[in-house]
Amino acid sequence: VVETRFVSHTLVLRRLVKVRQALSGMVISDLWSIWRQTNSERARNVKLLILDETWWDRVDYLLSFTEPI
Repeated sequence: VVETRFVSHTLVLRRLVKVRQALSGMVISDLWSIWRQTNSERARNVKLLILDETWWDRVDYLLSFTEPI
């Protein structure tokens, strides 16, 4: 179960890296503010995370351990 969970998390992180540009565009668009009003704290946290360069650096660092040697 632990190995499966690790692989699932790795796949999700890889996918997030692939769609990073789209995610950034989404959270800075005017349409984001419409959704944000219904759940402002969660939306704010998501936006901060997506726009956080340090977080993306950490994701890249973690993924570097999953690459073949």
